[in-house]
Amino acid sequence: MLKKKFLVLPMLMGIAGLFLVGQPGLSKTTLTLWSHPNPAYVAVQEHLVQAFEEEYPDIKIKYEVQPQLGEKMLPAFAAGTVADIVEYYGSTTKFAQARVLLPVPDWVKSQKEIEEKYFPQALPNRSWEGKYYGIPEEINIESPGLLINLDLVEKAGLSIPESWYENYGPKTWKELMEFARKLTIFDERGNIKQIGLGIFGEGYIGAKFSSLIFQLGGDYRDAENKVVHFDTAEARGAIEFLRKHGEGPNRVHDIQSTGWYDAFFEGNGAMAIAAPWVTAVIDQSYPDIKYEYFNRPPFIEGSKPYFVAEGGWGMLVAKVSKYPKEAWQYVKFTLQAENHLYWAKGVGSVPSRKELGNDPYFQNSRLWRGVFQILPYAKEYGAYMVDTLTVMWGILPSEVSSILLGEKSTEQGLKDMETRINQLIEDNL
Repeated sequence: MLKKKFLVLPMLMGIAGLFLVGQPGLSKTTLTLWSHPNPAYVAVQEHLVQAFEEEYPDIKIKYEVQPQLGEKMLPAFAAGTVADIVEYYGSTTKFAQARVLLPVPDWVKSQKEIEEKYFPQALPNRSWEGKYYGIPEEINIESPGLLINLDLVEKAGLSIPESWYENYGPKTWKELMEFARKLTIFDERGNIKQIGLGIFGEGYIGAKFSSLIFQLGGDYRDAENKVVHFDTAEARGAIEFLRKHGEGPNRVHDIQSTGWYDAFFEGNGAMAIAAPWVTAVIDQSYPDIKYEYFNRPPFIEGSKPYFVAEGGWGMLVAKVSKYPKEAWQYVKFTLQAENHLYWAKGVGSVPSRKELGNDPYFQNSRLWRGVFQILPYAKEYGAYMVDTLTVMWGILPSEVSSILLGEKSTEQGLKDMETRINQLIEDNL
């Protein structure tokens, strides 16, 4: 009807009307969105973008997958070329300190609502000076689970014990290791060619090392003094535990061999200590792999199954955005219960919003019931360190690997670990 009215206006008004009607793109707001290239995450984000644009036709999302997202962020912020919205992993503190992010406005989520409805372990790394700079979509939990390739179990003439299904996994580490040794295959030179239980590789060793410290009764965190402590008896015990399972005739994974992640997907790893998000990778990219996922028993007999956790992936809005209200509108849209649930299911993560755990999708799944059962044992990484990404996925893995490979003594490696992290904290603060 609007077009018809313009056509019957006098010539002069008609020209103006035709210009406005003939250029509908000029009235749209275009936002850029960056995320990382994990296929499961990309598929979910594409769906959410399409759904948002259907509900908000005047806003267009230009979605750009960034293969090197972590490396690109700092230069992009410095140059003012960062996207309006970024799906980013972990701590936002360093960006908040640099005043390059916008705090979450109350109309998206109030501070009271965030602190009441979200898991407390997921929030510290999004908070700075009393405000939240982003809301985590997930509580990222590392190394609390046991991933099993069922074809390799069957090939070995074995079957998963019924008690594992009843108890959400093996009850003890000893029980798990006995099963893992039956799945470990050595070549004629004595090297492992099929990993019985994947423990080593990539950055994940930092999470296992940290979890061991907690299970041994220690705590490397010292938030009051803004330092860490790794030159401790518990840290030395964690190193010895890892070394014992990567050396000697009873080992189930060679320290220096292929990491558990690659080995599992290449068909050379029968089991692995993993996190639930890996199951989404299998479902999305490796549908032929038949698997089971259980809770991992405590490493240490008599301990609770402590593991490390933090706020994982979540949306940020850049201060340089020309359309902050529209950018936050997209964030708010993705955090609506239905959309947040879709995201968590699609990427295989634990939603940061507590109430979503009551959804039938999680409650009717043995895998997910088990995951939510152990959440009370999650230990927050230590958000006061500011850059937990560098700590957990950089410094800890490099120093632990140096010790296990014999490049450093245990004493020297733990001292270097402590010194490097404390220097990082000092620099960031």
